[in-house]
Amino acid sequence: LFADDLSLFAKANEHNCNTILKVLDEFRAISGLKINFLKSHMFVSPNISRRRARNLSYMSSIPLTQNLGNYLGVPTLHTRVSKDNFNYLLEKLKTKLAGWKSGMLSLAGRATLILSVTSAMPAYAMQTMEIPRKVCDDIDKINRNFLWGDTLEKRKVHLVN
Repeated sequence: LFADDLSLFAKANEHNCNTILKVLDEFRAISGLKINFLKSHMFVSPNISRRRARNLSYMSSIPLTQNLGNYLGVPTLHTRVSKDNFNYLLEKLKTKLAGWKSGMLSLAGRATLILSVTSAMPAYAMQTMEIPRKVCDDIDKINRNFLWGDTLEKRKVHLVN
């Protein structure tokens, strides 16, 4: 539960579906807030038959989805965590650093930017899931290259590992 978002989990059967609909209706009656089922999504396990999933979707008027997308900027994963799930994070870091000219900043300035901005960017995702080691290594590499002033045209010597 966060702000106006709510995630409900239950075994995929008619009884649980009816119970959830009853609770949501009671919530509507008490609060005066109406649930928009068209903006809602139902995700079911791949182990549930498509027929049962369609029946539950029809019964609740909530459309089925195969992917719940992002929540608060972090992907809602339904499969194993892989490096590809975090490409968005690496791209955000590269975009952020591309806006800063490493040649215009002192070493101390670059170090401060890395510590205050780019090291903080993956922190939220790290609070919700374990980021693969390869992604962490790539983040470190991006930060190191920025720190030592590497560009696409010219690689600089990294004076300290």
